[in-house]
Order: sequence, then C-alpha cells, then structure tokens
Amino acid sequence: MKTFDTHMSKITYSENGIIRVEMKEGVDLKVEHLEENLIVYQSIIGEDKSALFLLIFAHQTLGDAKVRIASADPRRSSLKRAEAM
Repeated sequence: MKTFDTHMSKITYSENGIIRVEMKEGVDLKVEHLEENLIVYQSIIGEDKSALFLLIFAHQTLGDAKVRIASADPRRSSLKRAEAM
C-alpha cells in the first residue's frame, strides 16, 4: 500500500488497485491543489492508464467555480475507470 499526503487530501493506493482520496477538513480548494493531486495520480498509475477511485469528501471543504470547472478536466476523468463517492 502506498500513501501520499497532499495539501487537500490523503491519497492511498491499495494492492487491489483502488485509489482512495480522503479530503482534508477545512481546506479552501484551489486549482493548484487539484494539479498537485493529478501529479500523484499519474505517478501511481502511469501515463495512458486508468484506475478505480474512491473519493471521501470532508464536511467543510470549500471550492469556487474555477475548482469545479478544473475538476471536470478530461485529464482527470480519463484517469478514472470508475469513481465512487
């Protein structure tokens, strides 16, 4: 099991191939935080591959319209074979 700690989340990659993204409480999300997580995802699964994602949202995580738009970027969605929240 591999674990990564970013500004906005704790990311764990388990032996069964699931990337678990647990959002940290009280983080004011910025586009650069999404980019930081994207780099971690790419380092875990490699280029031109996809994985299963489990997202666990925090109660007090905030983000603006720029973050919502950036989170729908095809660079992110192409990495996700499936996603559960």
